[in-house]
Amino acid sequence: MNKSPLKTGLIAILVLLLTTVCNLPKSQPPTPTSTDTPVPTLIPPTPTPSDYLIPPTTKVMDTETQGSLESVSAEGTLIFNRSAPGLETLKAGDVLVSDAVEAAPYGLLRKVRSVRIEGEKVIVETEDAELTEAVHEGHLSFVRDLRPEDIRSSWLAPGVTFNTPSIAHNAALSPINFPPIQPMLRAQPLSYTIDTDFGTGGKIRFVGNASLEPKLEADLDISCNEKVFGVCAEIPDLNFMTRVGIVESTSLSVKGDATSFNKKIEIARHEFATFTLWMGPVPVVFTPILSVYLQGDGSLTSKVEYAIGQKLTLAAGFRYNSDSGFENLSEASFDFNKPTPVFGGQVDVRGAVGGEFKLMLYGIIGPFASLEAGPRLRASLSGLPSEPQLLWKAEGCIWLFAGIDSAKVIKLHYQKELYNACAGFGEGANQPPVVSIQSPNQGTQVYQGETVKLRATVFDPNGGPLQCRWKSNQSGDPFPITDCERASVKFDTAGNRTLTLTATDLAGGSGSASVSIQVLPPPQILAVIDSPPDGGMVGPDEVITLSGSASGGEGPYKFKWSIAYPTDAAGNGGTEYAIGSGETLTWAPSNTISFPGCEVSAYARLILRVTDANGFSGQRTIVILITRIC
Repeated sequence: MNKSPLKTGLIAILVLLLTTVCNLPKSQPPTPTSTDTPVPTLIPPTPTPSDYLIPPTTKVMDTETQGSLESVSAEGTLIFNRSAPGLETLKAGDVLVSDAVEAAPYGLLRKVRSVRIEGEKVIVETEDAELTEAVHEGHLSFVRDLRPEDIRSSWLAPGVTFNTPSIAHNAALSPINFPPIQPMLRAQPLSYTIDTDFGTGGKIRFVGNASLEPKLEADLDISCNEKVFGVCAEIPDLNFMTRVGIVESTSLSVKGDATSFNKKIEIARHEFATFTLWMGPVPVVFTPILSVYLQGDGSLTSKVEYAIGQKLTLAAGFRYNSDSGFENLSEASFDFNKPTPVFGGQVDVRGAVGGEFKLMLYGIIGPFASLEAGPRLRASLSGLPSEPQLLWKAEGCIWLFAGIDSAKVIKLHYQKELYNACAGFGEGANQPPVVSIQSPNQGTQVYQGETVKLRATVFDPNGGPLQCRWKSNQSGDPFPITDCERASVKFDTAGNRTLTLTATDLAGGSGSASVSIQVLPPPQILAVIDSPPDGGMVGPDEVITLSGSASGGEGPYKFKWSIAYPTDAAGNGGTEYAIGSGETLTWAPSNTISFPGCEVSAYARLILRVTDANGFSGQRTIVILITRIC
């Protein structure tokens, strides 16, 4: 059947239209979701999750390509063998990404500058790349304990022992891909035994142990607000949070002599095993490094000895938001044990245990933080300059610092002292001296012109030297006397006296004791008890010698001894018992007095009466303490 010209023309036009449409360039579908964006790898792609946006210039190395990587130079030259397909397709501007492999033990994030083939080698010249060039939208976060078993290599200073067993130093490099966080028992701490003198030749020494439980936390979010045909049309926004924390327990003894020092000593350094987290198909490779150090500074004018005991929970970190900037995330809680220092002269010493953390991203320094805490001891036997009523004060000082200074991977610059403060946790107030007068006793009778022994004991609870001063309430008496414990005096006039001994320490604290005595006109016969001493102690059955002497009048002299018991501390009261006659006697209190029971503690007045050849007499009394403990 013949076709009409009209039908033939319409068919021709339809064929022409179809042919034209089929040969038009194919445009991108309108605003596809990220599931429509191919995953750019060197192996067949797998779908990207809907919450990640990976640009087509990102090339994630597959296992075969990683195996063909032979070396990576410090300048960024990558050398591959030609066994892996697809290397020739790399072009300038591509971002090459890999997790940790033997040739790149810290992972790889590099931007391609050029590709060339030299024989059986593919040479890829690269430059630094930022993570936001490899990922336009993505998120990752983690909280990890840094455990002893994750340590890849360690260095220890002389005098420091790392107590955690089964850690292979400089172990083979191998990445750790962490499983999802699960509830777990508390991690085993990093434990150290310390013995160091900070290079002072033994002038100051810190000995003891410290344990640290480090924890690392990070959150990274990359987002794109403007997309055109599924491609990010702006510089992606970066929100980044990192924080490191330690739970620390330290016990150290500090001994020092006169010196001054200012030392920071690294006692241990640990590199932990690399671990990889993923933003969709893109590996982000982290390597934590921890340096543990002792910080000591101060000066001593004499010896000091004290103990440090502290339990701390410290955290230092920051949050960065591309819109609002940086935010401090530090916190601290602490418990310091109150010391009981022994010292002389002046002391101002600080000792701290600290940790410096670095979090490497693809082997390049990223965020860092320092956490340091320890006590400061200020002491002076003459009182602290700012607080003279105190002899010593202990303060717990904490210093936290965090930052990031990276022109690579994450392009951020920030460093800040987050916390620097001291809080007092112990102090020692000046304790006044203790003073006790043994001779003369309260109520003692002495004679004008005779030598009176002044006997006392003084004690400074703070251990320092004392200045003493005896004085009398009678202005004409020959005082002051500055001998603390053994002095003598003669009174030129009769009458009642109050004698006071005051002891003063270096800080101005003082203690006093007083006794009241009677000074009598000189008798015609002056009797003296030479033994026992006034204020002496004797047991009920203890045999002692009673010895006396006399002057004045005309000899020979007759000596009669007696005792009044019991009396008060001044020798008042009591029943008088005869002892015997003679200038010298051997005697025990139980020869004269009956003591019921075993325990005895009572004062007595020992009396010596002397008569000369003409019948003139004199008398002397002293107070003794009769005591027995059963």
